[in-house]
Amino acid sequence: MQVIAGREDDDTTGYRQQTIEHGDIIATGTVHSDGYGTTPTERAQFIITTIRDHLTRTACTHHLNQHATINSVLDTEMRWCPLCGSRLPT
Repeated sequence: MQVIAGREDDDTTGYRQQTIEHGDIIATGTVHSDGYGTTPTERAQFIITTIRDHLTRTACTHHLNQHATINSVLDTEMRWCPLCGSRLPT
């Protein structure tokens, strides 16, 4: 795939070849998924939300350094991360 590499000295756009990489699958489904929407704007919002949720879960530390404190406040074992919603190991 050809991608923009920057500007050349003569102020033209420089390009370079980049191989396409395959990343993690962050969502699966069809256009019939809940919340997918019917308009291009709703569908873009759905896709953006899915990506943001994935990135939040990837970066989240699940408050493990505060696990005991959160458990005492809840008066029960924390089973879900309050930030990203991931299920926590028990």
